Amino acid sequence: MAAKYQVDRRVKLVLDTGKEKVTLENLNRLNHLLEIQFSVPFSSEPTPDVATVTIMNLSKKTRALFKKGEHVTLYAGYKGDVGVLTEGNINKIPPLLWSGVDSQFSFTFIQGADYSKKKDVSITFKRQSDAEQVIKAIAKKSGIPLKSIKLQIPKKFKKGYTADGQPLELIESIAKKCGSVLRIVRGKYCVVYDTSASDLQKIVRTRRTAVRSAHNHYLTKLKQQGTAAKYRSSTTATISKDRELYKKNLSAAQGRMKKAKTKSGKEAAKKAIAHWQKRISEVGSLKSHKNAVESYTNRTKEVKDAKDAWIDAKKLLAKAEKALRKAGGAKKNSTATKPAEFLLSAETGLTDEPAYSEDDDGESWSFSCLLQHRITTDAVIKVESRNLNRTMVVDNGEHAYDGSSFLTTGVLK
Repeated sequence: MAAKYQVDRRVKLVLDTGKEKVTLENLNRLNHLLEIQFSVPFSSEPTPDVATVTIMNLSKKTRALFKKGEHVTLYAGYKGDVGVLTEGNINKIPPLLWSGVDSQFSFTFIQGADYSKKKDVSITFKRQSDAEQVIKAIAKKSGIPLKSIKLQIPKKFKKGYTADGQPLELIESIAKKCGSVLRIVRGKYCVVYDTSASDLQKIVRTRRTAVRSAHNHYLTKLKQQGTAAKYRSSTTATISKDRELYKKNLSAAQGRMKKAKTKSGKEAAKKAIAHWQKRISEVGSLKSHKNAVESYTNRTKEVKDAKDAWIDAKKLLAKAEKALRKAGGAKKNSTATKPAEFLLSAETGLTDEPAYSEDDDGESWSFSCLLQHRITTDAVIKVESRNLNRTMVVDNGEHAYDGSSFLTTGVLK
């Protein structure tokens, strides 16, 4: 959908009380006073995020329907293109607020149930048990609904497997062995491919190449410094030799001055003394020597800069290798080989150029675009912009509408 069509905003909230479903909508009309604002964070953490909804001018009768524990589903988009942002159960309802004649009814809801306090399970599986079946059995036993299971590296437990512990932790552990991770996507638990390691592996390879290049550059500069040092030494030796010769000639001229009997002899000796004194004073300032000293100074600075660049490259490589180890090593699937679920560009709503950053977990790009319900945790996005032209995975972000800005922001890895 082109950005020029992303103007007729739509927001819909469905409340499920258990007895009935109530639907509220932003209709984007001048005489429609009801407005639904929201903040919906999403992340790659296996614990649920909390969303906030504020409804302007909701009637007292409808407000009374909202109670803790009831299920809500939030949709957003544009006319003809509306999708689910998230869903979950209401956990807090603050007091009603007023702004002039407008009422502000707010509540927060947990996106997906929190199963971190589920009781431990203990299940023994026979030999050659399939990892996916093991995950399904643990989830069923503990009452954790999984929307989907995608294992990047299929695995069988040849000697059998004993699942003994907290259910979510067990599922996460098995998923990791299979190159996948447990995520909450739009309020639903899913086991999805872990793309971080494969992407980090590419970064490690790139940085190893950068280290080799920086080291070779450093060695080249060292060699050039050595050549400059020899040239400087050569000119210094020549100057020293010339100075000794000039001193001898000066001493001889001074001797002739003492022995001179005639006026002309004294004048000749005097001129010779002045000549050799001048040559001695000039010998250290020869252009060739100045060039040699300047060249050596420049080469020495270049060696230092090259060494610093090499050290910096090694530090960046160490960070990437650490992040790769943390992510569990190389995986089979890479975002580069996966089809993108959405093309993000200026034409489809990208509002700013993506910004690059880097930390111990590797490189990432932050982005901002007109609200797009297709973007969520682990979505594969193809970005086309001046700064970035690459297929990447959404790590975290937020859908938000404050009555004015209707945006999706996030981080790509």
